[in-house]
Amino acid sequence: MPPFQSVVRDDQATGIVGEISNEGPQRVQPWILDSSGSGESNLIGLVYTKISDGKVTVGGSGAFIGIMVQPKEHALQGAAAGTLAATLELQDEDNGDFLDMGIMFVNLTEAGNVGDVLNYNTTTGVIGVGAAGGGELAIPNAKIYKEDIPGAGLAMIQLTN
Repeated sequence: MPPFQSVVRDDQATGIVGEISNEGPQRVQPWILDSSGSGESNLIGLVYTKISDGKVTVGGSGAFIGIMVQPKEHALQGAAAGTLAATLELQDEDNGDFLDMGIMFVNLTEAGNVGDVLNYNTTTGVIGVGAAGGGELAIPNAKIYKEDIPGAGLAMIQLTN
């Protein structure tokens, strides 16, 4: 008979991508999504920059607006897999909420330690750890918060803009 359970995870996830984590100072503002020119999807948990008054695009090198948050706030529109498929994707011209100060959950592309600075890919808006390299920009005043991250995946970050 096989063992009852062979792997026990001792550190369970505490949130989902885009959720605000802790009470405290935070700033969230609504903007209209317009990533049609980038060819990228509007996903919660990515970095967005200003493209015109009231409109933002995923990634980019314009003024940093924030990271899209509040995944439970939006109507389910489905995905390519089906109209009721779970997704963190919003359509162009939808309103999104963007956090530029606070503590939230995001997916990181690599391991990191508490206090490590963060960057984002200017094409995709995906968040990485460390100083910005080619095709990346620093996320202003952003760092890993509370727990070290052993590999790519869910992390708690803090923005203090």
